[in-house]
Amino acid sequence: MSKVKFFYVNGCPYCAQARKAREELISENPEYGKVEFEEIDEGLHPEIANQYDYWATPAMFVKEEKIYEAHKGEQYDEAKENVKRVLEAALKA
Repeated sequence: MSKVKFFYVNGCPYCAQARKAREELISENPEYGKVEFEEIDEGLHPEIANQYDYWATPAMFVKEEKIYEAHKGEQYDEAKENVKRVLEAALKA
């Protein structure tokens, strides 16, 4: 299992949507609750964020590989499916 690096921006609605999806997925499958998330506010830690290749938040990496990056207009169901891919990747890593 590997930790997830979760880059976000304070006040970002897509980041809030991803957090909600994560909590919902954990309630559906408690195994997902074992995955540790390191949440990094790119505004407070640009020195870390600048080391990763992404344009939009949230962006999630497992073992330095980008698994998910949100896009403008992303709907909740799509975000939830992407967060699920992140959780599955982290569990297998």
